Amino acid sequence: MSQGKVGKSVATALCLLWIGWGVWSQFLLPADELENHSSLSVRDRLSDCTGTFQQRYDCKNAIVIATDRGNFFNVIGRILIIVLPPLLVAGAWRLVTRPRDDGEGGGNEEWSDPYGTPRRRYHRRTGRH
Repeated sequence: MSQGKVGKSVATALCLLWIGWGVWSQFLLPADELENHSSLSVRDRLSDCTGTFQQRYDCKNAIVIATDRGNFFNVIGRILIIVLPPLLVAGAWRLVTRPRDDGEGGGNEEWSDPYGTPRRRYHRRTGRH
């Protein structure tokens, strides 16, 4: 097995381990960190709303919207914790292993044209397919 394939296999294994650990730790373990309308902290804040019906409604509506917004950002943060490091590893791997251009040009026959315009040469198939 070549060194590039071993490195790619190791990087893939590490990324899969990271994703597995991230899903387990970010979504399967902490059930109490995301608030909903029936959680105790939200109920306590909702019970603090006083005044007329309209004032209580506006107060509770603001609490519910703030809770939903906080939950949204919490979940987005968890998804980024899981997805971003493997994407960065994959991008870094592509940068490290990409073919280098030595500046001489003309090394890739498939994309070169004798007139200097780069285009792909397609070979026409003859006969029936």
